[in-house]
Amino acid sequence: SDQTIEFELNNQQKIQIPCQPGAQTAAGSSAKAGVRPEHLELTVDSDAILQGEVFAVERLGGETYLYVNTEKNEELTVHAAGDKVVSVGDLVSIGFSSKNCHLFNGQGQVFEKLAA
Repeated sequence: SDQTIEFELNNQQKIQIPCQPGAQTAAGSSAKAGVRPEHLELTVDSDAILQGEVFAVERLGGETYLYVNTEKNEELTVHAAGDKVVSVGDLVSIGFSSKNCHLFNGQGQVFEKLAA
């Protein structure tokens, strides 16, 4: 059976993250989630959706980096292939798959990921 940890994002969305529960996973425990920039995408169809405003765009020819301030005042970096038509001040939806999410406990230790 698949084991997951339910994680609540700052915008109250709940996602199921495939991690190995351990001693550090008591109900209500504080944890931080991390997602690499290449696993974030501009979308409206993902496990989790965050809203934010673009504050910087870095176009590098074959790829684009977007720097976004979320509705909870957190900064995200989104890496996208190609030259995206996005400008500073645009409101965007950012999605990611829960399988690409990493959890860290209060001491900064990563939760063990389950094999896919």
